[in-house]
Amino acid sequence: GSGRNKGSVIQKENPSVDEFRVRFFVAKEIRASLAELETKMGTEEEITEYTEGDTFYYFAGSFKKRAVANAYATYLKEKIGFDDAVVVAFKKGNPLEK
Repeated sequence: GSGRNKGSVIQKENPSVDEFRVRFFVAKEIRASLAELETKMGTEEEITEYTEGDTFYYFAGSFKKRAVANAYATYLKEKIGFDDAVVVAFKKGNPLEK
């Protein structure tokens, strides 16, 4: 055949990234209710909380591909009203981006 066979080289995302989550809400000092957020979201995606100092970050979903996470972030912005929804890369349960 023509062209070079790249063998098992598959185009990968950043190898240090385990997953992508969508940060949709940030709360200062006062922790948000996960139950209330889940009700507002109305989606099956898991909601996770990450705390840094007096700031609480709330993430939805866990996606292997950034493109899928981006689509979910767009959904949260347009359909649910979380205007600040943004995709964040994670490694071992910790955000790599702020």
